[in-house]
Amino acid sequence: MSSIYEPAEDSYLMSEVLKIEIPRLLKENSELKLLEVGVGSGINLKTLLNLGVNKRNIVGSDINPVAVEHCRDLGFKVILSNL
Repeated sequence: MSSIYEPAEDSYLMSEVLKIEIPRLLKENSELKLLEVGVGSGINLKTLLNLGVNKRNIVGSDINPVAVEHCRDLGFKVILSNL
C-alpha cells in the first residue's frame, strides 16, 4: 500500500459539497473542528483550508502511511489509523 489514493469523482463530489456547506457552518461556528477519515492526497483538507477553516481545527486520518506523511508534509495534522 505505497501509492496515495488520487482524487476521483468521489473526492471531487465531496469537495463540491464542502464548498456549499462549510461557509454556512463557519457562520454558525467560526472555530469549526473537522476530522477527515481517509485523507488520501489531501484534496479535501486543502478545500477546507481554502474555505477558511483554521488549519489547527482540521485533523485527518488514513490507513496508508504514505498518504499520512504526504498530508503532514502539506502541514496538516494527520494520524495513521485504520479506524
